[in-house]
Amino acid sequence: MSSSSLGRFDGCSHHEIQKHLLQMVAVGTKCLKQQISDLVHDGLQLALAADLWSDGTDCALLGVFLYWIDKEWVMHEEMAGCVPFHGMRHTGENIRKETEALMKSLDTTLDSVFARVCDNGSNMKKALEVLKGLFCSAHTLERSVLVYTESPGVKETIGRTKAITSFFHRSPLAMAEMLKIQVTNMPVDCLSAFFSEDEAEAEATDSTDTEKYMAEDELEAYLVCPDEAKETDILMWWKTKSTWPKLQLMARQYLAVPATSAGGGTSV
Repeated sequence: MSSSSLGRFDGCSHHEIQKHLLQMVAVGTKCLKQQISDLVHDGLQLALAADLWSDGTDCALLGVFLYWIDKEWVMHEEMAGCVPFHGMRHTGENIRKETEALMKSLDTTLDSVFARVCDNGSNMKKALEVLKGLFCSAHTLERSVLVYTESPGVKETIGRTKAITSFFHRSPLAMAEMLKIQVTNMPVDCLSAFFSEDEAEAEATDSTDTEKYMAEDELEAYLVCPDEAKETDILMWWKTKSTWPKLQLMARQYLAVPATSAGGGTSV
């Protein structure tokens, strides 16, 4: 800009940038408040995920994200806020205090949230008072794998496997010979090793229209539905079930709960 304007313009001042950013935040907050109000009007509650990220020095941020499914069955993930946490103790009390302040700024409360998801850190669990079974699946899986790989027998096997891998990486001739063996012995139909004929036939069968099942109530109708194909879009499937209004509402509530808080942490 400076060169094209012959030095007359060096870009916006940080004050001008800050002003526009604050205006964007105000518009975004107003829109989010309206969306939350619409959700409550439908008789539903928000799902929430929170993560406290730190780079190990003096930079720490608390990210709080809200999740819901709208009337068009579109999943929403919106950042409620990102709070600087440097200079503050990462205690459950401080995390809860900042989270409650964010929720209050959106005209709602932490207690009105349907489900709260976080990692297994004691401070996060204490802050959000997470119910059993709502911990971050990615963090839980990571801890489970760590425990397994450090167990007797497994740790030694992994060490030997790494040594074998290193040998092939260091030897181009050995690598070429191994590739020849792999190609020669590879099954023609790799999928047949994982799926039986019955399973393959079931996958190829078109789903029958569930509306032909005339049940007395929604739950009975749902329970007698045939299994859908694995690639079925679950949200679009529920969108078509307008004859099950109560189950539809439950689906919008429960399917909005995130399986992990890692997405929010990555965004932060």
